[in-house]
Amino acid sequence: MVWRLDRLGRSLRHLIDVVTALDEREVGFRSLRESIDTTTSGGRLVFHLFGALAQFEREIIRDRTQAGLASARARRRVGGWPPKLSGDQVRTARRLYEERELTVAEIGGVLGVSRTSVYRALHRELAAATTPGVGTAPTRKPDAGAGVRSAGSAGGERRRRRGAAPVGTDGGAGS
Repeated sequence: MVWRLDRLGRSLRHLIDVVTALDEREVGFRSLRESIDTTTSGGRLVFHLFGALAQFEREIIRDRTQAGLASARARRRVGGWPPKLSGDQVRTARRLYEERELTVAEIGGVLGVSRTSVYRALHRELAAATTPGVGTAPTRKPDAGAGVRSAGSAGGERRRRRGAAPVGTDGGAGS
């Protein structure tokens, strides 16, 4: 028993598979809102018709959403929050990042934003520089092999400078 047919599955194929599996176990299906009962032949017919209509409705909504997004892109409208860092702040972040004296978290602290915002701004700048006309943030962080420490690695470097062995090596306690 379900409240609405579209709560049971995401596609017509999935709905049919679920109801077929229930039928194989000799379990009837009933939808309260649509008044469908698959224990009768008429109920099975109505189930398939309503399932097809529900999938059709979902596809229409998806198509309208895609058309609206394409229309917005054509008008050069971009969704989402505006960037947290201005152009000057991004250039400052890039300079500090390339100097390799501060961690990314420390750069974020200087600029008043999170570490993630710094990475996102550096990515956006990198994408805009390498791909003409692209200003969106890529999903990867800047080159991890660039030698910049994250906040988590700074402690290990400080321990090494003091002469202590890094965590997880045989030189630590418990050996």
